[in-house]
Amino acid sequence: MSSVWPVALIWALFNAASISYLTFGSEYFITAGYEPGYAGFLTSLLMIGSFLFSPLVGYLTDRVGRDEYFIIGGSAVLALLLVLVPRFGVPPLLLGGAIGLSAAFIPAPVFSLVPKIIPARQLGLGFGILSTCLNIGVLLGPFLVGLSFDRTLSYLYGFNLMAIFSLAAAVIALLFCLVFRRRPANEQL
Repeated sequence: MSSVWPVALIWALFNAASISYLTFGSEYFITAGYEPGYAGFLTSLLMIGSFLFSPLVGYLTDRVGRDEYFIIGGSAVLALLLVLVPRFGVPPLLLGGAIGLSAAFIPAPVFSLVPKIIPARQLGLGFGILSTCLNIGVLLGPFLVGLSFDRTLSYLYGFNLMAIFSLAAAVIALLFCLVFRRRPANEQL
């Protein structure tokens, strides 16, 4: 059962980053000079990417396996893109689409990992832990990003914090891959 905790932490960190982006992204784009409707659209591309590509990612994880690699790649790219949002003048439509695409690489592999790492009789508990950690991420992510804005009056630090959340998820997925996947199956439980 201990192997579900790193996956749940990845899920918490992904949600801390993505919900923070959904919470503060529109406000950032409005301050950057975009109309409120377009700013909301740019931010919502995170969800549109998952809407369009999550089934494909799920299919690929079934075919390829190694769900952790999808999480590592998606989280690392998402971290880089979040750092770029308030910097370098990358076209926001392109950036928003890339954010949505990279975010799509995380949910399906997270959910497919749980039944692979814990026994069937504990799936309810495993998904309960996942749900609890999701809510922790949803609570703490926007709080910390909002606090950073309150203290600095700059969105730059908030986007840095979102990127740190996402990068931490990638690092934990890499460690999970190195530690838990190398153990014999009877030790993982």
